[in-house]
Amino acid sequence: MKPIYFLFFAFFFSQCASLENYPSEIKLINIPDVSKCVVSGNGYAKNTDQAINEAEKNIFNVILFLGIAGTDLERPLIENSAEAKNTHNSYFKSLLENNGYKKFIMERGPTSTNIVSGGFQGQTTLTINLIALRKDLEDNGIIRKFGF
Repeated sequence: MKPIYFLFFAFFFSQCASLENYPSEIKLINIPDVSKCVVSGNGYAKNTDQAINEAEKNIFNVILFLGIAGTDLERPLIENSAEAKNTHNSYFKSLLENNGYKKFIMERGPTSTNIVSGGFQGQTTLTINLIALRKDLEDNGIIRKFGF
């Protein structure tokens, strides 16, 4: 009976230390003008380059689908994320999984990585072209054009 308990606890604690349990923290730094925003965020992965890429993807996921509470970006660009992801699956795969989001990055600020249990935490700051991102979403039928 004791080996079963040992296996259960070993499995349970190994799952607690996985990279999936780390929260992404996204913070609006500045909105210099209506066309761009400066956002910092973090991500977790097995190596440093992937951790930075995850941080960038997390920033875009939050801007697109969640918004940043208590800021000028409180409302996400896409209101109904589940419907949009189902309807425009190939667009979001290209944007988020195939690094299409990088064309909206105007500037990269400092990046850093730290070792955490299970891998690395990457932190980065991005200046994002909101006008181009919104226009791309409109042109691809993801969101309605303003005023229409």
